[in-house]
Amino acid sequence: TGITGTGTFTNLNVRGGFENNLQFFQTSGTSSLTFTNLSSHDTKTDSPSFGADGFLLETQSSANSTVVIQNSSFANNFTQGVQANALDTSTLNMTVKSSTFTNNNEGVVLANSGSGHLTATVGGSTAADGNTVTGQIGVGIFVGNAGVLTTSATLVGAIRHNTVTQAVGRNNDAIKALISGPATASPSAVLDISDNTATTPDNGGNTGFRGIFV
Repeated sequence: TGITGTGTFTNLNVRGGFENNLQFFQTSGTSSLTFTNLSSHDTKTDSPSFGADGFLLETQSSANSTVVIQNSSFANNFTQGVQANALDTSTLNMTVKSSTFTNNNEGVVLANSGSGHLTATVGGSTAADGNTVTGQIGVGIFVGNAGVLTTSATLVGAIRHNTVTQAVGRNNDAIKALISGPATASPSAVLDISDNTATTPDNGGNTGFRGIFV
């Protein structure tokens, strides 16, 4: 079953996990989780052979989860600062706001697969909700489909009021939304990408990479 019920996590400092600093899996039931003033860092430097995400959450099967990460920081993580996935037929409502991401491989990666239902908000309706994402090697913010989807899958996403500056000397998108589906039809997807500042530094030849790629 994994985690269920209501949980509030405040003022946590987690570093150097053997794999992921924090990871949560849910296969059934309902959960509501809020993380405030979380600092998750250094899976890259403290555990270079095995380190992975600063924060990983997956919903599977019939799980239904609402998660908020706010006023938090993610730095020097080997893979993603925050990664969350809605798999199988699960439902995930995920919000990441008012937080900083520094020198991770990728900043925020939120995706659905199978028949998963994902509502993803990165930033929000006001400037204060926005995240600051700096120095990622891979994509800064990703919201989209991953793997094989059915026509039952749904994605509602908003990427708003974020400031994303990619690492110098790297070629990857600051903000990316990937919409895919089965060959016969597409799953439902609605995206709002607005009021962001995306910067890709000159990586040679007086060109940067894509600021926003959909």
